[in-house]
Amino acid sequence: MDWIVLSNDIARLAIGKSLNNEIQLSEDVLQNYAGKYVFNAEHKLIVTFKNGKLFVEGTNPDDRLPKVQLYAQSKNMFYMKEAELKFEFVNDVISNSSFKIVTYNNRGKDAEWIKTK
Repeated sequence: MDWIVLSNDIARLAIGKSLNNEIQLSEDVLQNYAGKYVFNAEHKLIVTFKNGKLFVEGTNPDDRLPKVQLYAQSKNMFYMKEAELKFEFVNDVISNSSFKIVTYNNRGKDAEWIKTK
């Protein structure tokens, strides 16, 4: 088990938060979210689907986002256990892509990522 995940789980328990608010989604839903997303030319996210799970990874080392698993909180809202960061998949009616990701940190909305592939 990853020590960051373990320490975050211990911290959640210490302040009375639940560890498991994950729900299971169909593989079809998860596969639709897979792809490459861009915030600007320097910041990209890669969302992959493998073995029934969704993963996200930042391509810019400054983003400090190695490949981590995403856990579904609802059909379109996901979280990671390594940090207080949430990922909301939203139908993007403005661009040509099917989805965009809105990220939220502990201070609120962080960025909008447009799906490119």
